[in-house]
Amino acid sequence: MSAIARSPDARPDPPAAGWREYALAAVAVLVTLYGAEVALTPRLGTERIRHDGFLTKLHVTSALRARGVDAYPAVYPFLFRAPHELILDGRPALPLGGIADATTVFCNEGNQIVVYRSDERGFNNPPGLWTPSIDLLLVGDSFTHGECVTTEQGIGGQLRRRWPRTVSLGMGGNGPLTELGGVVEFRPALAPRVLLWVYYEGNDLLDLRREMSDPILRRYLDPGFSQGLDAVAREVDGALRAYVAREAPPSPPRLDNLMSVLKLRNIRRLVRAAFAGLRQSHDMASLPPDATSERPPAPGEEDYAHLEQVLERAGREMGGPRRVVFVYLPAWERYGRPGTADPGRRRILDAVRRLGIRSVDVDAAFLERGDPESLFMVTRDTPGHYTPEGYRIVAAAIRRELERQP
Repeated sequence: MSAIARSPDARPDPPAAGWREYALAAVAVLVTLYGAEVALTPRLGTERIRHDGFLTKLHVTSALRARGVDAYPAVYPFLFRAPHELILDGRPALPLGGIADATTVFCNEGNQIVVYRSDERGFNNPPGLWTPSIDLLLVGDSFTHGECVTTEQGIGGQLRRRWPRTVSLGMGGNGPLTELGGVVEFRPALAPRVLLWVYYEGNDLLDLRREMSDPILRRYLDPGFSQGLDAVAREVDGALRAYVAREAPPSPPRLDNLMSVLKLRNIRRLVRAAFAGLRQSHDMASLPPDATSERPPAPGEEDYAHLEQVLERAGREMGGPRRVVFVYLPAWERYGRPGTADPGRRRILDAVRRLGIRSVDVDAAFLERGDPESLFMVTRDTPGHYTPEGYRIVAAAIRRELERQP
């Protein structure tokens, strides 16, 4: 077999790349990846802590305590409904706030864990506001509590820029009766000029139905009833701390930051989040406007009647209905799946008007934005609480009403 002749002017084959060139390229890639990973490594003790699903509230609480920080996971009033009340001086009590003066590990929505320092009564406010003659008092559920943004980005924090003496009693899981309890228990000590009643259409009426079965909460509809919680605040706080010490599961193994870096945990988290975001955008865009999921039980006539009773009682507690402003918060379903939106919105706002209470309909403010669905955080394809921009729009709508008619 004859050899293949090479053209006289053909160039010789380039030499094969040496192992040194490959090694240098690999080192450069690794240095870049690990440099980015170190920059993304969580810094515990800040208000926003990045996490990838492995970093839980319990991990954060344990890590903060290991550093000498007085940290507790957030506790909520609904945990103490009958038959799980606290026992104070031999009698059942239902606390309405969290653990006081403590670093509180709050929520883990939107790919972050939020931590805040609780105030003198265990609420999400700066310290030093618990004196009479405050400007605004807010009551509500997790949206008023500020899930899942920093204290300054929540409704109370943004209103505080205009009215510095603003106190929020919002706690996750609250319903209207628990919120009325907050007004009854703490209004005398705070003497607010205006009460902002923040109502979330997604579950407040159904929460009220459950609350009506609690013997302590139901008594807040009776004139003159009070648990006297403000007078026994220190005892309540001690009982809550004991509850956490007793009920909290064992601490998880401490996070090994070096091992986390070696495994490129944060880089992998960002890649997964990017793919999840693309998939979520495609999935949500493909939903028909009238798509429906499993609907919660519809509120009944009794639920609407109880809500009116609660609001009327709050107006009396404030010295008149004109000192109450009812803030109607829309749920994601109103925009993403209209077939499942609360059908009682107009009925509730009409009842509020009959009671002589002013109202702010945040739905109108969200629609003005043009893309209301973007104002909700989405975690694992599930819409949840508002984004910082959503909370900003809520606070702006409230501010306009208060400045229009102080």
